[in-house]
Amino acid sequence: MTALGRTWWGGGVAAVAALLLFFWSRPYWFPARAWKSPAAENVSDRDRRILWVHYHERPPYYMTRDSDVTGVCVEPVKRALEAAGLPHQWILTPPLRQLRCLQLREEEAHAGVGWFRTPERERWARFSKPIYQDGPWVAVMRRSEGTRFNVVAASELLRIPGLRVLVKGGYRYGAWLEGLWQRYQVRRDVSPTDMLRLLECVAAGRADCVFLAREEAEVLLNLSAHLRDALQMIALTDSPAGPTRHVMFGVGVPVDWVERFDRALGRLERGAGDEAPVALSRGNIRR
Repeated sequence: MTALGRTWWGGGVAAVAALLLFFWSRPYWFPARAWKSPAAENVSDRDRRILWVHYHERPPYYMTRDSDVTGVCVEPVKRALEAAGLPHQWILTPPLRQLRCLQLREEEAHAGVGWFRTPERERWARFSKPIYQDGPWVAVMRRSEGTRFNVVAASELLRIPGLRVLVKGGYRYGAWLEGLWQRYQVRRDVSPTDMLRLLECVAAGRADCVFLAREEAEVLLNLSAHLRDALQMIALTDSPAGPTRHVMFGVGVPVDWVERFDRALGRLERGAGDEAPVALSRGNIRR
């Protein structure tokens, strides 16, 4: 290699190295802005512990609106966290990743909002008092099926030969509905996608039925004129009220944090002090 070539090569390597250093160091130029509660700002750097509160997009339970999180499950949790003075930060996380964070990260404090309380989860997680109770179950099916019931019992619907029920992976549907699926040996196809995509799969004929709480089905069908035209919502006359939803605290959350949250939630429910009462929200229970 000539002297000119060596000079060019050396200069090129130096330029690339400088460019990499430039981009690598950019995060350190300005302090990162975190979406933390006011209580989190008062925790010292040495003993900083923040409760990472996970949610995912699922109207009407949890939604991101104008750079904030809201929903029927979120609002009572936000008020209880602030009333308890717990340092916390909301974080948008897919459901299966939430479970991994809660179950495996022992050195960090993680919680998930709106989870059903099940014996399997109780083996490793702690649950808050109920924050919301779903309305009764409905079935969403295609209008073109010809089975156009105004009302129907789930026990009748699940006897339809060859019925294909589409369920979301990682979700639990409660003892009543899961018991019926087992009793009637219902075929269930599992999908990792969100509930709106599950409805689109039913509309496209890739499955026959999705089960939802009534309030969730109403919200999702109102989001799309196509789905409203293609699908029908069938009220299940034998459905009880849906399961209660809770904050699920992971293995790294101190016990006293869970207790502080529950005490604050209880005070808000009773309307103690100057706080307005927060009753256990319930879904639409119209039949």
